[in-house]
Amino acid sequence: YMHDTLTIGRWQLLAGLRHQRYEVTPLGEAAQPSRVTLPRLGAVYRLSPSASAYALYTEGFQPPDTSANAPGRGGPFEPEDSRLVEVGWKQRLFDDRLFLTASVYEIVKHNVI
Repeated sequence: YMHDTLTIGRWQLLAGLRHQRYEVTPLGEAAQPSRVTLPRLGAVYRLSPSASAYALYTEGFQPPDTSANAPGRGGPFEPEDSRLVEVGWKQRLFDDRLFLTASVYEIVKHNVI
């Protein structure tokens, strides 16, 4: 996993990569090794000392369950993959006694069993 944050003025930029190796072993078959690299990108803009707007993009994935991946159950299946896009706003109020967060996001999944 690699992750870095860069601050430029009111901007805070985030970039990361996660590299993952995994094996899928359908019942009664040999292991099938594979790997995946997943990105994560984000930005925060400090509107004031107590308010920020942010955006995030990340990808995820989940290998299929061994029992669900059996040929007798229609397998082998591709791993489930996902994508998240989020934008939001954070605010601190009343001398940091109240924290508010509002966001909208979309999660898209493929290959869901």
